[in-house]
Amino acid sequence: MHIIFDWDGTLAKREVAEEASVRRGNSIGVVMDKAWMREAQKTHAHYKVNKAAIQKYTGIKDEKLKTIMMTNLFQLHYLSVVNEWKEKIFFEGIKDLLKALKEKGSKLSIASTIRKDIIKPSLQLLDVEKYFDSVHGNNASLDYTKNDLVEMAVKKNGKASYMVGDREEDMIGGKSVGAKTIFVSWGQGDLNDKSLTDFIVNSAEELVNILKNER
Repeated sequence: MHIIFDWDGTLAKREVAEEASVRRGNSIGVVMDKAWMREAQKTHAHYKVNKAAIQKYTGIKDEKLKTIMMTNLFQLHYLSVVNEWKEKIFFEGIKDLLKALKEKGSKLSIASTIRKDIIKPSLQLLDVEKYFDSVHGNNASLDYTKNDLVEMAVKKNGKASYMVGDREEDMIGGKSVGAKTIFVSWGQGDLNDKSLTDFIVNSAEELVNILKNER
């Protein structure tokens, strides 16, 4: 069984990215309220604010270069939050779930639009990289879509049984490769089209029960 997980808001608490984003803003002179940030991350509205601040600070107008600068700052602050919070970045029960699935012989992969060189060091810092067969994340200029990354995971590890995520784009990505989809309600997004998902879970315990009992 191959299970593809989203990262931010699914395995890792959304508060990690929120805190990193607020710190990034502070580092370039933009004060961002956490409540505003929580809403902005649903649509990535904070990108525009960050890029405007970077352009003002550096004079750079090239959009791709501004994106790289923006995500470089996010990488720095995200890893600092992981280093400070340690295992508190995970939802309760997630580490036990990953261990149980791996012991069962499942293939586990991550497909996330967050940069790969943010996720992999996070996994290494927390000693959980060993549970994943592959990690598929974005590059510095955020060129890959969720569908691109899901397809990479399938190409690497074979047909996906499940896609687990907290946004509609995760559900769409899962359906695009014929996987059953599990929407976790505790993350970043809202599920407007319930036909995209096979399961909706409201706690890590429910997710554990679905995946651990799969034959």
